[in-house]
Amino acid sequence: MSQHKPPSQPGGRSWSGITVTFPMNPAASPNSPAAASLVEEPVELRKAVTLHDAGIDGDKQAVLQAHGLLVKLRQTKPTPLVEAYYGSVICLLGRDAVDPSERFAKALEGLKTLDKVVRAHPDLVQARILRGQVCFRLPEQFFHRSRTAIEDFHYLISRYEQDNRLFAADFYWRILFQLGVAYKNVHLMHEAKAAWTKLLTLARDPQYRTLVEQEGFVPQFG
Repeated sequence: MSQHKPPSQPGGRSWSGITVTFPMNPAASPNSPAAASLVEEPVELRKAVTLHDAGIDGDKQAVLQAHGLLVKLRQTKPTPLVEAYYGSVICLLGRDAVDPSERFAKALEGLKTLDKVVRAHPDLVQARILRGQVCFRLPEQFFHRSRTAIEDFHYLISRYEQDNRLFAADFYWRILFQLGVAYKNVHLMHEAKAAWTKLLTLARDPQYRTLVEQEGFVPQFG
């Protein structure tokens, strides 16, 4: 698992690539992924999410601080969203661990928590985003979670296509790109090409054409 700050390209496979921010003012940030299915959450969670997002960008101290806050929140103000972020931050602790066995154990622990949240609350968009991104970035040869990422990406794509106010268009394009990569990881190239073809017919960002070409897909148009 990558331990350095990732590239800024929209589809990067590192731990970054999407920051799931819990907005202080959802009305002012209608396109934030976290604005979807927003419920009243403790202020402490907002701080934990900010630290979590800094941790995704490579700040190891922020990961530790987010973990400390989320441990307390699980005891004092437990909610499904708290639990989902707790699962994600456990995976980040695994990313930052030196011992390979600890890396593996933490990743499994975090995934178990995220799976439990999604089973209990399948329409919690933030949990789907978090689990999908974690599963996408874990090495398929060790964790075999690309199919989980595919499930979550299809869910998010479907929700966006029903209501495109759910999150920003760029996030939708990013998921389409990642969906193709996840299919490629499990050797389903027909499905991967279908996802990338759809992406290139919709996305206005020219970077995506370069990204899919780097994955070995040669568009048959444009």
